Amino acid sequence: MTRSKSVIAVGVDPGNGLLAALRGHGYQLVELPTFEGLFPALKRHPEAVILVYDPAGQSAIRQLLDTASPVIVLVDRSDFDQYYELMCAGAFDYFELDTDLQWIEHSVRCASVQVPAAA
Repeated sequence: MTRSKSVIAVGVDPGNGLLAALRGHGYQLVELPTFEGLFPALKRHPEAVILVYDPAGQSAIRQLLDTASPVIVLVDRSDFDQYYELMCAGAFDYFELDTDLQWIEHSVRCASVQVPAAA
């Protein structure tokens, strides 16, 4: 099975080392500070895994769950009700920002198998 090598990171702070680690593993990153521009980026990279941090709320995340791309949600502090709701709605995974980066990287690798690589 092929692997997508694209990740669209929305609102993820590059200072925590996650994005650098993903780059080091050969992922092409599209970094977006906000949700604005996300859907045009998805049109250019339909095979991408979406890594999203949205401290303001979940409305934009819920819209993403309707896309074909796997969505990995990052939060400041986990909330079981939010976790349950997002996972039931189709999120691929859900992590606190301070989770060991290896777990998040592993999730991105697993999610990348679910979408075909770009032709």
